[in-house]
Amino acid sequence: MRSSILVAVGSVAACLALVVACSDDSKPTIVPTADGGDAGGGAGDGGDAAPAALNGDAVARAYCEKVAECTIFVDVAYGSTAGCIAKLSPQINRDLGLPGATATQADVDRCALAVKGAACKDLLANRPPADCKKPGTLADGAACGANSQCKSTSCQLAAEGGNCGTCGGRRAAGATCVENDDCQDGLVCNHQKKCAAVPKDGEDCSQTDCEIGLACFDGKCTPALAEGATCSRVSESDACNLAGKGLICVSGTCTKITIAKQSQACGVVSGKLAVCEKNGRCALGDGSAEGTCDAPLEPGAACDEAGGKKCADPAKCVGGKCTLRDPTTCK
Repeated sequence: MRSSILVAVGSVAACLALVVACSDDSKPTIVPTADGGDAGGGAGDGGDAAPAALNGDAVARAYCEKVAECTIFVDVAYGSTAGCIAKLSPQINRDLGLPGATATQADVDRCALAVKGAACKDLLANRPPADCKKPGTLADGAACGANSQCKSTSCQLAAEGGNCGTCGGRRAAGATCVENDDCQDGLVCNHQKKCAAVPKDGEDCSQTDCEIGLACFDGKCTPALAEGATCSRVSESDACNLAGKGLICVSGTCTKITIAKQSQACGVVSGKLAVCEKNGRCALGDGSAEGTCDAPLEPGAACDEAGGKKCADPAKCVGGKCTLRDPTTCK
């Protein structure tokens, strides 16, 4: 049972990590000229000075703070809301010079405000605010590194964690996908890597996680139970509010997990489940339910998803190495 719970916690954190990454279409760039160059002339060429780079820090803050309101797993994935902001802001700001995007600083600011007012159910079900979806200029089939470059608002990667993809139309239910961004609004990329609607109360959740506020209990979505509620486990699942509040059923009661830092105790500690922050691995001793959190795997570290050695978000394990996305390489 312990291993199943740990896998479930990891999968939810990964989904969250995918929910924030899906904000690629809210990562605007300098407005390009018709010939693909940046608007404005360079110093010394007789033109006006180049415009100041756009700043997407407010978008990173809005997403991290909003998702932290929705679920405990921002703390699991990033250690804290501040840690989330610190990791995502550089990623967003590195995208500021990508060709094809049309957003202005005013668009960026509107997106940040829209995220603050968005519903958790929408953000976590791949329904971002319209103000965060300004189309770019690149046609379907063009090389891309971020959604904001594409007319379709979807840059479809060849593999999860890859840098580059091609612009293409968002896919319908049942289509193959790599990430949520490949799918139409309201659809997510499920465990089978197919675009699917987020299940509601009473619907099957064997392949697709339930909408926030529901728990997947014995294969069906059911209203999630609050902390302290009486619970039971069926088929390695329970109805406690894991995704929203970090609750699991322990000894018949919905109990909040704790988040352990590097070198702290993890696993089953004093009758509670402790998970490692920043996707850190809980190194369990032989036959023991309690272990110690390994150091988080930052960019450049060796990783092994199958072996439980996962990268600290937003880095992904690519070719056995924790790697940050670099869309500037996409030509």
